[in-house]
Amino acid sequence: MRKFRNILRQRGLRFVLRLATARVLTLFHTLVLRFFYPVRGQGYRVQGPIRMRKDRHSLIHLQGCTLERKARLEAQTWTPQDAPGTIDIGPASVVKTEALVSAINARCRIGARCAVGSRSELRAIGADIDIGDDVRIAAEVVIMTRDHAFGDPDLPLLDQGFVHRPISIGKLCWIGRRAILLPGVTLGRNVIVAAGAVVTKDVADYAIVGGIPARVIGDARKS
Repeated sequence: MRKFRNILRQRGLRFVLRLATARVLTLFHTLVLRFFYPVRGQGYRVQGPIRMRKDRHSLIHLQGCTLERKARLEAQTWTPQDAPGTIDIGPASVVKTEALVSAINARCRIGARCAVGSRSELRAIGADIDIGDDVRIAAEVVIMTRDHAFGDPDLPLLDQGFVHRPISIGKLCWIGRRAILLPGVTLGRNVIVAAGAVVTKDVADYAIVGGIPARVIGDARKS
């Protein structure tokens, strides 16, 4: 009670009411997700209305994470014979406003204490995305495991199908705003990707990369 009076005295009644309303809404949306959607896990929080798409063959597992308002989760399987779409978000991780986490015939795993920035897209389509612990993904980043095939110059691009390659991101990486990770890329641990970079090949531990296509521009241990 003393703590409440101190907050009321320092911040005012309007702040206290706004804080209480936010907590009530978080509890409400969390309960809606828990009881009306087939989601596994415990200890997660939902801070506002979200969009979720999931079929009966797929799995969403949330463990102590936070979903901000308008976050989007999609877990789908095209046919029962395909690999199930699986989303696994670790403890203390946050999927921020309007971010998309999608797994179609693949698994998208986000480790512990990670952040997926606003309007970023994580699309595991036909191949897995694996993100280690303590990774920071800024706003409007695109990470996708599917791309157009273009090996035959005599065929139109749309007739050549797609390629699917997994993406792996080591722990303690930092991916800057509007960066793009192309299919098949592996980032080592403690990698820094500059804003706007397009990563087309593997990056070693502690490297700082930037540009289009991304190249090594520094060492995270020396900056």
